[in-house]
Amino acid sequence: MSKEPIIICSDELTSPACAIFHSFLKNTAGKSIRIKDQHHIEKAQAIIIYSTQPISNLLHYLTKHKLTNILKQKAREAVPILGIGRGMEILFTATENSRCYQGLNLVHGYLSYPTKKSTPKKHRVLFCTPHSVIKQASDNYAYTSNLFSIKAYNPEDLAGLYDQHSPAVIAKQKLLGIQFQPELNSTLGRQLIRDFLNLIPVRSHAKAFL
Repeated sequence: MSKEPIIICSDELTSPACAIFHSFLKNTAGKSIRIKDQHHIEKAQAIIIYSTQPISNLLHYLTKHKLTNILKQKAREAVPILGIGRGMEILFTATENSRCYQGLNLVHGYLSYPTKKSTPKKHRVLFCTPHSVIKQASDNYAYTSNLFSIKAYNPEDLAGLYDQHSPAVIAKQKLLGIQFQPELNSTLGRQLIRDFLNLIPVRSHAKAFL
């Protein structure tokens, strides 16, 4: 059987971004499923948090479906968790812009966003020292516009950077975060998805997609 992470997704399933990601994940990892209630998450052996929506929308989604504490518990249980896009950002402690949002605090650090959104373009991702989670990735390029800076963080948690203070990939124990959308960066995206899937115990086949 193929590995099938449970996915938490605050985007509409019919949205172009979600449809493209579902297709990408299916081609990379096998069939994915959409969770209906927290019962699935409580039994999940691996979780992906995916969102292209504003961070406030994703946090509201997690609160509405009573998933925040469950995600924290799954992290304490060392269940592999992958955050993508906004899903990576909520893994941190908090944001520090005009409106501050409390994240899950699974990775220590405070995010700050530029006042003006940059034009989407390719940015080189420089991978730091070898990490236990990141096995295959090497220096590559990612197409993104949503750059942010981070402070008060543990440097060992930053696996890949766009520049000195702008994280592209984070990795902490069995937590993995990808700032860019892997489906738009197929070579590097597939490598990182496969690295995450390798964290899932071979015996387990019930995973979740948020």
